[in-house]
Amino acid sequence: MTLFQFARKNIKRNSSRSFFIILVVMILALLLFVGTFFISGLSAGAKSMADRLGADIIIIPEGYDPHTDNIILTGKPSRAYLPNDILSELKIFDAIQNASPQMFLASLNASCCSAKVQLIGIDYDTDFIIKSWLQKSLPFGRELMNNEIILGANVNGNLSGELEFFNIPLKIAGRLEATGFNFDNSVFMNRYTAEILFHEAEKIMNRKLSKDGSINSIVMIKLKPGYLAQDVARNINNNLNDKGIYALSGKKFVGNIGGTLNLISLVIKIILFSVWILVIIITGLLFAVSLTERKNEFINLRVIGASRAKILKIILSESLIMSALGSFLGLILGGILILFSSSYISEVLHMPLLISSWKVILYSSFGAFALSVFSVIISVLVLSLRMHKNLIEA
Repeated sequence: MTLFQFARKNIKRNSSRSFFIILVVMILALLLFVGTFFISGLSAGAKSMADRLGADIIIIPEGYDPHTDNIILTGKPSRAYLPNDILSELKIFDAIQNASPQMFLASLNASCCSAKVQLIGIDYDTDFIIKSWLQKSLPFGRELMNNEIILGANVNGNLSGELEFFNIPLKIAGRLEATGFNFDNSVFMNRYTAEILFHEAEKIMNRKLSKDGSINSIVMIKLKPGYLAQDVARNINNNLNDKGIYALSGKKFVGNIGGTLNLISLVIKIILFSVWILVIIITGLLFAVSLTERKNEFINLRVIGASRAKILKIILSESLIMSALGSFLGLILGGILILFSSSYISEVLHMPLLISSWKVILYSSFGAFALSVFSVIISVLVLSLRMHKNLIEA
């Protein structure tokens, strides 16, 4: 009988004890895997958001601050609109080099999706953020034509096919790579197409979507060199405070998201560290009780000629099998939890969640598995070495 076969028989014979040890290790592996996954995903999502945002100042409808993430990040379809004359009002500020409006329109339920999606119209003549990476998904980097759309990563649809919004069929021209925030659940089009959908939506809903006919939801602003975004944003708010708008520094917005991310990451790390210490203690106690109960068994093994090293190998083999099984089950349950909860958690935290590659998942799972098994082995090894004189000396 091999060492592992003997260890497996001992595990089966002490099924209750083995069950609790496997359960504890499974919980540890699950939390390590899920925690690492979310820390990595939130960090990647925040970086993606910062790279894609690209504006010095964002003009949003008054009342959205401090909940700007509802309109920028979470992907919740919006029909909030700025005043119709906002672009002309902004021309009085010399610091502004470029101002580009975007239109947000919440779709009605469509065949592509189980819920409403965000339709985003951009002005190709003024845009300095979205156009460049939209064109990467189009053949030869061409511009998006009238009645064409580009789908976010999570929106269903076949290239060269069509999707219908507000009874208007639109040709699918491309698809974006995953970004981790609202762009993944959005559909992009040029301003001409957006205006058609906007007016068609008003007909179908039989009401005005904006008070003055405006279709602009936000305005992205690029400043001339030498101007500070926070100073210009403050100046805009002071001069246009009665226009129903709010100017927010892009860097401040990204900084707020970064601060929130750091806090969330710290909380997750503290929880993981606490759980790790707790698991080591619980595992040690379980094995301490087990070793005490099995004192006569070890004495008998010594009597029939088993060496101390042999008995130590048996104990470590048992712990290795149980920790490996518990870690494997924890990874499976963690994967299921991530699959069904990642979108919900991203929405609750108001933070973009992005897993950039399969390597992240592989490294997270391997790290969680290795740390879980290693923690149990070290705990058992230290305990066995300290107790072996009393337990296995015959």
